[in-house]
Amino acid sequence: MKLHSQKNNRLQRPFSSSWVESHVKFQALFSDKRVKLKKYNIAYPIHHHELTNGLTILVVEDDSLPMINYNTTFKAGSRNEFQKTESRHGITGISHLFEHMMFNGSKKFGAGEFDRLLESNGGYSNAWTSKDMTSYYEVFPSSKLELIVDMESDRMSNLDLTETMFLSEKEVVKEEHRMSVENSIPGTMWEMMYKHAFSVHPYHWPVIGWMEDLNQITLDDCKSYYKQLYSPSNAVISMAGNVKADTAFKLIESKYGDISGFDIPSTVFPNEKFNTGEKRIELHRPAEIESWLMGYLCCEGNHPHMPALDIIQQILLNGDSSQLVHSLVHDQSLVIDISGAFNWGIDPNLFYFGFRVPPGKSGENALDQFTNHLEKLALNPVSNRELDKAKNQLISELVHDNSTLMGKCADISGYSIIFDDPKLVFNMIDRYLQVTVKDIQTVAEKYLTPDNRTIIQLIPQSI
Repeated sequence: MKLHSQKNNRLQRPFSSSWVESHVKFQALFSDKRVKLKKYNIAYPIHHHELTNGLTILVVEDDSLPMINYNTTFKAGSRNEFQKTESRHGITGISHLFEHMMFNGSKKFGAGEFDRLLESNGGYSNAWTSKDMTSYYEVFPSSKLELIVDMESDRMSNLDLTETMFLSEKEVVKEEHRMSVENSIPGTMWEMMYKHAFSVHPYHWPVIGWMEDLNQITLDDCKSYYKQLYSPSNAVISMAGNVKADTAFKLIESKYGDISGFDIPSTVFPNEKFNTGEKRIELHRPAEIESWLMGYLCCEGNHPHMPALDIIQQILLNGDSSQLVHSLVHDQSLVIDISGAFNWGIDPNLFYFGFRVPPGKSGENALDQFTNHLEKLALNPVSNRELDKAKNQLISELVHDNSTLMGKCADISGYSIIFDDPKLVFNMIDRYLQVTVKDIQTVAEKYLTPDNRTIIQLIPQSI
């Protein structure tokens, strides 16, 4: 992510309490009266076109505002990097570093011109990098579409990669690493979690990379990365807003059509095996509060179990009335807060939980109660009311996401990259609705077990 902007930071952090939004009384949750399931149809026309060079274009026509959201997403993230070996230096973190490089000028638009032109024409931009992809987006008046297409097409094919700019951005990213990992306890715990939960799969290293690798990455590494992964055939352009699809297709064809596409190297990623016993790593740092982070290896995003895992997150964590929040935070006061999510992606990823323990309370006791809750989830059926409430929450979030231009743009590009089908987002409501009480038990029993978890425990030292 560009350092000068704070919008849309996708480097996730544990222990956020922003999820505590719902204030439904706990007693009502378990009433025999069924929650009425909301039924929505979020489908909207997605106009699809593919250029001869392999570039995929997705357009959603929406004239509700005189604006356009424009995303260019590459199937290139930290998953496509490698660590240091005896014969070569590692390039972990290069995806995120290269994201920064994309804003430093192209042959036609010099350094600083991209942001200056966009902002002077009433728009703004940002970018983010994840383990599976890198995405660049702009929001701008629809009358400026030709300008944006001109700028984006030029940096896809004619990026000006200079040593001076490279060294400057490399220092920026290294400072990001110091701020977000080395000088951040949550960031350190997050890095340690993936380092120990994964041993053979490239999810092992952080998106921001290992500092040792960042120190050794060269400009030639960046040029090679650009040539290997930033092909039109490895990209999806999605736009949503006040634009006609035919107009967009013709304009993109005229600007991107001559960019040479190339085959992306085929990579077979090793399968990460489930733990056969709990892994626990202690972190001793000056701190006032004891903190815990737990990760459970689960499935990939396109797995049939994914919807049930999303629903489990809602049942356990969404709002004051959710099982873990009500019990551990409000009823027993064992933890200050608790959070979690299923980070689904192209390959099997983690369901994580994090909590902080108030002074004078036992973290081990909190862990025991937490473990008991997960075991009960596998052994005892949740009520139909509780299940339906969780489904409604997820469906409402999905509907909300797809009610905005930015949400539509992000969803169709993300689903296209991860699932090779942008329209799968429309199937998610049905997939959530089909999850049964038995499915919840099956999935909890399969994944959310003590033997399958990695624990990072922060043990405070005197400040």
